[in-house]
Amino acid sequence: TIALGQQQLQSLELSGFRLRITTATLVEVMSDCPQITELSLAGAHQIEPGQAVNALVFGQHGSSMLRDGPPLRVLSCNGWPLDTQSLCALLGQSATTNGLERLHLGGCGGTTDVSMLMLALNCPSLTSLVLSGAHISDTGLQHLSHAVCAPRLVELSLYGCRQITSSDVLCELCTMLASIESLSLGHMQ
Repeated sequence: TIALGQQQLQSLELSGFRLRITTATLVEVMSDCPQITELSLAGAHQIEPGQAVNALVFGQHGSSMLRDGPPLRVLSCNGWPLDTQSLCALLGQSATTNGLERLHLGGCGGTTDVSMLMLALNCPSLTSLVLSGAHISDTGLQHLSHAVCAPRLVELSLYGCRQITSSDVLCELCTMLASIESLSLGHMQ
């Protein structure tokens, strides 16, 4: 058990944690720290993604920690084995994602064309998006091209997204990136 009782805690990183951090521990910490706006679960393999998303988004006893607290500004799930259904449930909660500015999903198996559609519809404030190694195709890239956040993106990483094959779709996206400062396109097809 981790007892923080830190009402003012705003940023929590659980990546690379050697202790056994379970979904119940995450829920307990998020309950004790309702002001968290930055959450990193990158590489937190002990936390079962589906259970964690259900607990955070849909809550227990009718209260959702992400819906009832301040909106997340930063969410990092790099390398977390998040499936498409769980990622879509997370991205489908506008109370969770409206204020999301930075989203890092590198190496998440659930980052697919379907989850890109949910992102395009529900993440209007994104300025940084890391999709390295994502399983998105030209269709997912088209969803991103038409997203409200596309002109606001300052950072975009598509490094290793090998299912993107159309240079026309990539060019269409690039024309929408009015604010881009950092663009990673290495190791694509």
